Amino acid sequence: MKEPWSKRHKREFKGSKFSLSNSFAQPLSQPELVELVRQEDSSSHNLLEMYQNHDLEYVPNGGSRDLRQDIAKVVYNKDKSESQEPVTADNVLVFPGAQVALQTAALAFARDCHTIVFTPGYQSTVESPGWAKTSQGVTQIPRSPENNWQVDPDKLQEAIQRNTKFLILNEPHNPSGVIMSRELQQEVIDICRDHDIVILCDEVYRLLEHDHEDDDNNKATSSRIPSMANAYEKGISAVTMSKPWGGCGISIGWLVCRDPSMVQRLVDVQYFGCACVSRASEIQGRMVLAASSAILKDRMATIRQNKALLQATIR
Repeated sequence: MKEPWSKRHKREFKGSKFSLSNSFAQPLSQPELVELVRQEDSSSHNLLEMYQNHDLEYVPNGGSRDLRQDIAKVVYNKDKSESQEPVTADNVLVFPGAQVALQTAALAFARDCHTIVFTPGYQSTVESPGWAKTSQGVTQIPRSPENNWQVDPDKLQEAIQRNTKFLILNEPHNPSGVIMSRELQQEVIDICRDHDIVILCDEVYRLLEHDHEDDDNNKATSSRIPSMANAYEKGISAVTMSKPWGGCGISIGWLVCRDPSMVQRLVDVQYFGCACVSRASEIQGRMVLAASSAILKDRMATIRQNKALLQATIR
């Protein structure tokens, strides 16, 4: 296993006054989060009392049902097609951040098969399939600036082997920031469907698309593509609260998948890794989702402002 990039980064830039490499939205403070929840309708106010008075029992493996219901409602059921059944709590598994979620998915689906990943990418996204003990190999396909860093479906088709059963994508892409079109997403799905390949999509930057002004950040922008869990019957979506909402210290991430047998494979692996998170984190996560629109609107304003400052500096 290679040295973690973040470990090297923290060592080399320790003590720096400014960092241009942070990968998350401006973090929330607890007082700020409380105030945002108070500004929501009264049905959300019980979350504040719940946070102050919750017990310290273990939560269920894979997360409490109330949090999983909120994730399904707020994040996934606003962009599904009219013909689709809604995502339910049974399709959601909660983890202490997306890092563990990505590793769990790789250990569940990269065993006894060949995997394809695209580079460059986040270290866990790119390398985790190789950590599966019985992996039958990983093919890395480089993205290219000549192709605007987009996934090349021809190269994907060429890389598929008889035993290829797992593909990892990252959309919106880190570090380039590009987003594939709906047409390209469908082409990749069609290729994988023909070969019975599971797709894990790292979607931690989804909901931060900023191609135009939008007063309702839950409404799909022109560049936003459907989550993989909504787009493909064998798709898995990975998300964390740190990136879009700035809920870094809450340490909540999740996987969403519509296939019950695939969810069970994830549950079986998760049980031996980190079966449950803290109830305090879960309630904070629910508070974030209750105030999601307000939080995203504020974070998007910061992104646009900082982007304009960077562009002005470069010019």
